[in-house]
Amino acid sequence: GPLNDLRLESFDFTGDIRLSHVGYARPLGKGKGGIGISWTVGGAMHDDQFGTNLPGGISQYLDSIRINTSFLNIAWGRASEDQSFSFGLGVVLAMNSVYNRQKIVFTDPNIPTSDARSEDEGFGVGALAGIILTPKGKANLTFGASIRTPIEIQDPQDAGTLYSKIPGRAAISLAVRQD
Repeated sequence: GPLNDLRLESFDFTGDIRLSHVGYARPLGKGKGGIGISWTVGGAMHDDQFGTNLPGGISQYLDSIRINTSFLNIAWGRASEDQSFSFGLGVVLAMNSVYNRQKIVFTDPNIPTSDARSEDEGFGVGALAGIILTPKGKANLTFGASIRTPIEIQDPQDAGTLYSKIPGRAAISLAVRQD
């Protein structure tokens, strides 16, 4: 049929310029470490398919989907007295939203327009931890490692988000500064 065998042309364009990360950290006092909070867009997608005067009696066709996953992190960290080693622990709240719309207008005025929309949001909680190490006598070298647990997305409406689990993540890093 015409909806299962569409001829598609693709093009891309730059979307809106938006904030994708913001954070704030505050020391708690000497030897007590500090706390931080951050919000990060972990992923976003906006995809539209549309057409006019398609085969099979379709006057207009629109299929639109928008997906956004954001993370709110709240963490505590502490550094050693000489600042060569630091570690942190935190909680991460993942927020996932999905919006989908499909509209089909037929050339036959006796066939009603099909216009379906769905929206869904899901939330999940995970944990994160990380370390940073600058070896003594090597001020220009820093190692880091962090881990985030997998996050199960809970859907209050039980309508099913696009995915039910955000995979865990482990990262290691190395930074070298040359003067």
